[in-house]
Order: sequence, then structure tokens, then C-alpha cells
Amino acid sequence: MTGNNGESVTQVQAATRYVRNPEAAIIVHSHRLIHLRANGNPQVWTEGSDVLWRILKVLREPKILEEILSEAAIPEAELMDLLKVLIKEGLVVASSRESPERLPENGLHPCDRLVLGISGAIQATSIISLVLQLRMRFAKDIQIVLTKGALHFLPPSVVRYYGFGVWTDIFETRGEINVPHIHLASTASMVAIIPASANTIHRLATGECSDLLSLTVSATKAPVVVAPAMNSAMLSSPAIERNINRLREDGMYIVEPGLGWEVSEREISSTSVGGIGVKVQNVVPVLYSILLTNQRLAAAAG
Repeated sequence: MTGNNGESVTQVQAATRYVRNPEAAIIVHSHRLIHLRANGNPQVWTEGSDVLWRILKVLREPKILEEILSEAAIPEAELMDLLKVLIKEGLVVASSRESPERLPENGLHPCDRLVLGISGAIQATSIISLVLQLRMRFAKDIQIVLTKGALHFLPPSVVRYYGFGVWTDIFETRGEINVPHIHLASTASMVAIIPASANTIHRLATGECSDLLSLTVSATKAPVVVAPAMNSAMLSSPAIERNINRLREDGMYIVEPGLGWEVSEREISSTSVGGIGVKVQNVVPVLYSILLTNQRLAAAAG
């Protein structure tokens, strides 16, 4: 079989580059893979989720078929069938396929209280626009916990200027609140850590409980969402991969990293995998889908 320009289908497939759709929100939770559909509803994959995640992990960057076969270690016939499904569902795009339209907005303020942890990653410098979106369309109340590392990028005074509650100290008392982490943990409808640095991920994975954010996560019954953000080399290191896998196994919702700017050298910057995997314009649908999925899973569990 040949194409319009005389190339065989095999040649076209070999030359096609596949990549994870940058507009698709993908969350991995235990043995489930959750994808936010274009209509705003979550799609939960259970059967074969490990194989699907193996493909999507390879496709963080554009790859040709030969590279995917080598790195994902999946038989070619099975891989081709799965790629067709992933493309159809909007999780993967081929070089000739356009990205789907931006995800639509969901209902206003479905979350009563969001505890937002901000850790010491460079993306913390531009997080305010994302937080404002969450206040306008997602959470009735937002309490922000800044880690020690985050204070290098985002002064508490800036956050307070926008009217958010800010917490940094394990031992701070405030009015009737004597134990901040218990107060935050028990009143949260959701805890989200955006961005999550390697240091914060380590604390959560090991149960270190040595700062206010890790203490809050350890004490909450609310769903916990973690959006890792760091240098791509760090992201792929065995220790950090092990910690992130531990968070998935522990039942936290991991927003897989996307493209970001590498700015370690002042005169040089480049795009690299390791940026926050949720954009300002779709942070509300992403967190809403997780909230909805968590409610359904809790109801199914009885």
C-alpha cells in the first residue's frame, strides 16, 4: 500500500514522530491512569494502565516508532494498536496531527478549601497567576503553605498581598489554632503541591515530617496532588524516580511533568522536560477531575 506521494505505509509510520499531547492532563494514581477528556470528564484506565504509562513515559519527548519499540519494550503489533487508541483519545499526537482545543471550564468553586503547598522550585516565581485561577474558579478558600526553599522564590508578603492565608512555621499559633498542620490537614478538601521540588518529594516519600507541608500531608485524609518540577536529569535519576513511584503507590495523584525552561546558566536557556505538567489555563479542570475521581473512588469503596 502506498500513500499519495508514493511512500509506503511502513515508510510513513517509520518517519512519523509521536509525542505525549502537551495539552493532555495525565495523572497516575496507584495502578490507575487518569486522563482529562476534552469535555472535562476524567477517563480512568485500569486494565493495562502500566503498559500505557510505559508508552507515555517514553513519549515525554518526540520519538519515532523504532525508538519507542526499543525504550518501551513492547511488541510492535501491540504498540501500534495502543498508539492508535492513545491518539484517538488525545493522549498522544503524531507529527501531522493538531493538538485538541483547550479544555473547557468547569463549575465554579467545587472545592471548599484547597491547601496549596509551594516548594523551592524555580516555577514558584510565576505561581501567582495559577493561584488566582484557582481562587476564581475552583476553591472557596485557599490556604498556602510555603516551604523553606519556596521562600527564596516567593516572599510571603507577595502572597498576602493577594489576600491568601500563608503558613510557613510548624509551631505558629494563630487565634484558636495551636497546631497548624492538624488544622490544615483536617479542614482541607484537597492538598495540592505545585510545584513539588525533589526535596519536598523526598520528605513525602519517606514520611520525614520535618516541615509544615510534609506534616500536613501526613495528617490529611483529603486527596493529595503532587506536580513535580525540576531539572530533567534530576527527574530521571533513580532516587527521585523511586520517590515519585512511592508517592503513586501511596495513593497520591501525580501530575506528570511537561516541558519547561532550563535556566541553570544565566546566559543560556532551553526547553527541557521537567516543568509543571499543568498549565494556568487548565489547572482548574485538572484539579476538578481529580476531586471528582477521588469522590467516585471513595463512593465505590463504600
